[in-house]
Amino acid sequence: MKHARQRNTRIAEELILLAYRYGAKDINLNIKNRESTTIIIIEASEINIEKSKLELINKLLNVPRCSEMEEYYWNLTGESDVDCELSLIGVMTDYVKVNLKNNILKIELYRNK
Repeated sequence: MKHARQRNTRIAEELILLAYRYGAKDINLNIKNRESTTIIIIEASEINIEKSKLELINKLLNVPRCSEMEEYYWNLTGESDVDCELSLIGVMTDYVKVNLKNNILKIELYRNK
């Protein structure tokens, strides 16, 4: 896949911006490059987010992957302050887990190669 590293960087950047948007004090980002999958994990503490917003984030990130859209629009991530960025991240990933426990937001994204 062309530009895979740049796409992973844009996804990570968007997740960091999301964490800051909801007041994160500490942010940990981990990118694991496996043979057939890239896993991007972010953990952000002291998140202040409503349940409805968390459900929206989960919904936007959990859309079916669409390689055609990814190919044309991946470079637009990070260009705007609206939630449509998350739906773009959603079409760039194969599987996403979103969890909030004790004010710690954890998002795991899996991108098959």
